[in-house]
Amino acid sequence: MYNIVGPGADVLRWTQKSPVHYSLDTIQDIIPDKKKPFIIARKFNHAITVQGWAMGINGEIQEVLVRIGGKDYRASYGTERKDVALYYKNPDYLYSGFHVNIPISNMEPGFYAVSLKILLKNRFYYHYPSKRIWVDIQ
Repeated sequence: MYNIVGPGADVLRWTQKSPVHYSLDTIQDIIPDKKKPFIIARKFNHAITVQGWAMGINGEIQEVLVRIGGKDYRASYGTERKDVALYYKNPDYLYSGFHVNIPISNMEPGFYAVSLKILLKNRFYYHYPSKRIWVDIQ
């Protein structure tokens, strides 16, 4: 348990740089960008596929979760990503990819934020990267 205020506050936890590098690359094979404020997902597809990569800067990743509609879905982590390893010039980033299929057939139509929760090994809390992508379920 951590404290937010008071003499025992975990201020350092909230003021440090991000402990992970990451990217939400595609949703439904669509690359999100500033020109597309949201991605449309049709309920008849029954699921959306989210793909990306994540790598701990000072620690190994234990778990990647993708959050949508207040629910977390465990992503399959460890997919080969040569592009990420080459970009960062670091062979440790080679198996940093993740993907997950999220069922949407039971979700109500509307806008949902897709975001990440990342747990590093030997840590007691999840890291919540700030990037969110909006999905319009129709």
